Amino acid sequence: MFSQFIVWYLFLSGTAAGAFLGAAAISLVEGNEPLLKAHVHSLNPSSFGFIVAAAGYVLSGVFLIADLGNPARILQVVANPFQSLMSEGAWLVALSAALAAITAALAVVGRLNYGIALALEIVGSILSVGVLVYAGVLLSSMRTVDFWDTPLLIALFAISGLTCGIAVISVVGFVLGGSYRREHGLGLARCASALVEVLVLVAFLSSRYMISEAGRDSCMALFTGNLAGYFWGGVIAVGLVAPMAAAWVRRMTGQRGLVLAAAGCTLIGGYLLRYCIVECVVLSPLAFGGLFE
Repeated sequence: MFSQFIVWYLFLSGTAAGAFLGAAAISLVEGNEPLLKAHVHSLNPSSFGFIVAAAGYVLSGVFLIADLGNPARILQVVANPFQSLMSEGAWLVALSAALAAITAALAVVGRLNYGIALALEIVGSILSVGVLVYAGVLLSSMRTVDFWDTPLLIALFAISGLTCGIAVISVVGFVLGGSYRREHGLGLARCASALVEVLVLVAFLSSRYMISEAGRDSCMALFTGNLAGYFWGGVIAVGLVAPMAAAWVRRMTGQRGLVLAAAGCTLIGGYLLRYCIVECVVLSPLAFGGLFE
């Protein structure tokens, strides 16, 4: 129903949104330090988080363009922002990319009034929340697909995007050699977000298993079917269990390299979650009937 380009589009845009929110949170806690200092040497994870967010948004747009395929369809999306959810989402991502790029540029090159810095972060955060929610809204709006037709999917994709975004910020913090306090805080935030993600995932799959035969068949494709390896091995083991285990071992041993391992596993799991959710869909008989009318 959706190509792999769209899976990447949803993953990258959600991760970029989560990264912007994570960067904004650090910046606000630290008094907008990265945006108010003029020298590149003063950059910290929040500054580079804005840069990564902008890059993620742009890259997600590239995958959307690849999915649209021909110039006529691309022009239709650009010229008609309210024509469909796909068009609205594309414009939302484009606006988020522009604001993230502006915020990142200001973080790199110049001093900025605190009020303006705060306004940029607030507006960018609002747009990023919209992007986090958008992926689930896009799929759940398809009422003929029982597996997607629930607000829990919106919550699942949103919390997953936030978890992936925090993972990206953790990588940036590791590379820049941030303080233990900040690194520890990011680790706790990532684990807390992952725990919420587990709860939402369980609630989502439980509701879909009971909703209809088509929903149950979609769940079984994940549990024991052709996607079981990706789901149990990728989403659960690599994406959720491994990062928590790595965080625990990191706390016990002090091995900083485990931060990278945990973040990498989180990102792999985030992509595979979207892949599995998109690929496991089984259409209901009613939906098949509608296709041939």
